Amino acid sequence: MNKPFVKYGLMAGTATCALFLLLLVVRPMAMFHPVVWWGSLLLYLVMMWVAGRRARRHSAMPLGFRQMMQQVFPVFVVANTLFYLFWYALLRARPELIQMQYDILTSRGWEGSIEMLRPTLTGTLLMLLQSFVGGAVLSALLAFGLKEE
Repeated sequence: MNKPFVKYGLMAGTATCALFLLLLVVRPMAMFHPVVWWGSLLLYLVMMWVAGRRARRHSAMPLGFRQMMQQVFPVFVVANTLFYLFWYALLRARPELIQMQYDILTSRGWEGSIEMLRPTLTGTLLMLLQSFVGGAVLSALLAFGLKEE
């Protein structure tokens, strides 16, 4: 595969989906815990780091910040796209998870409607695009640490 970011992105996205499937089987309520969501970013970070290190090894010249961003950010994009499509399909297939999420949120004082939690393709794509902002920040921090110039 001549686009390593696809490989590493698919690996990170698949590992994240597998984590959430495991939680679905073992303890579905844990799927909505913030620590799980934020912690799953570690899977992304590891694969982004691996892609950056690979790029350094295979480059004849030192890689600067921009070149490193070109290696690590696409990993995030591929991984998160896979995950968001998985999450959309999971909530469409298992609507009881929406009720579970609603119950958790309302127990913490959230006052929104359950309809706000029902996935739509448009809403999912919008959230995915918004996630790229945070992914770009995360990628920039990693690229800064991995750059050689």
